[in-house]
Amino acid sequence: MNTETALLFDNCSNDPTFEDTKANYLVQSYVSAIAEGLRANLWYSVHGWRTSGLVNPDLSPRQAYLAFQFAQSELHDVTYTSMLNSSDIGGTFRLNGYKFLRDDRRIWVLWSLDGTIHSIDFRNAPLPAWDALGASITTTNLLEISLETIYLNGVH
Repeated sequence: MNTETALLFDNCSNDPTFEDTKANYLVQSYVSAIAEGLRANLWYSVHGWRTSGLVNPDLSPRQAYLAFQFAQSELHDVTYTSMLNSSDIGGTFRLNGYKFLRDDRRIWVLWSLDGTIHSIDFRNAPLPAWDALGASITTTNLLEISLETIYLNGVH
């Protein structure tokens, strides 16, 4: 069990870049915990400290809360199968990725490790993809992976 996960920063209340980073980090922490076999991965505090909260003072959700909701719906009852490797994507990119299986559906969660945008060429039809918040991403056979977390479904 991981008892304290959060992203802390002072003096950036409601900063859009920080909120995006926090949402992506939440997903990355969540999938890493599943891969490590942890039974729980607890966010430090729903209200937060040093801007780490998942909700605003009026209890309206911040982006990280929405990312948590989508991760929970997308990754419940998954089985971790392996880390993404270069043979999965046809190159030697600096990506971090986790492969999961739920029923007969394959799910990948991936992001860039070095801040550079990496393009992956999927020879098959475009795959269903979502960002950390669960918003659908329009894909082609060429998918660009950045620091922002992407969910891919139906990967062969």
